[in-house]
Amino acid sequence: MNQTVKYLCIISVSLLLLAGCKNVECSNTNEIFASASPEKAIYKKELVSKIKAIDTSGLYFFFDKYVILNGQEMIYVSIKGKELCATGIVSISKSDKLFDGIRKSRGLGYHGAMLKNLKFSIRGNELVFESSDGIID
Repeated sequence: MNQTVKYLCIISVSLLLLAGCKNVECSNTNEIFASASPEKAIYKKELVSKIKAIDTSGLYFFFDKYVILNGQEMIYVSIKGKELCATGIVSISKSDKLFDGIRKSRGLGYHGAMLKNLKFSIRGNELVFESSDGIID
C-alpha cells in the first residue's frame, strides 16, 4: 500500500508539472513572415508594425539563438501568440545578469526556453532588450 501511494504521488506531481508548462502553438498567416528571413528589412518593418498594432500582453517569447554581429549581441526569439507568430531579433545593448549564462554558453542549452515577461523598446525597425523576469527552461 505504501508503495502504491508513493507511485500515485509521483504520477500526480509529474502531471501537475506537465500541465503547468506553456506550450504555445501559433500558425503564421503572414506572407512576409513566411517568405522573408528575420534579418531582412521588410520582415523587421512588418514585425514592428504588427507589434505596435496588437496587445502584446498575450505574447510569449522563446529563445532561439544567440549571435554577435559586428560586435553587437543579439538574440533570436520565437514570438508566439493569438495574433502573432514570428521570429524577432532583439539587440542586447546593455549588460544584464540574465544573459551571463547565455553569453558563457553562446546560447547553447537555452533553445526553446521561455523569456518570462520580456520587455523591449522599438527603435526604428529594431527591437532592443529592456528587461525580462527570467528564463524558464
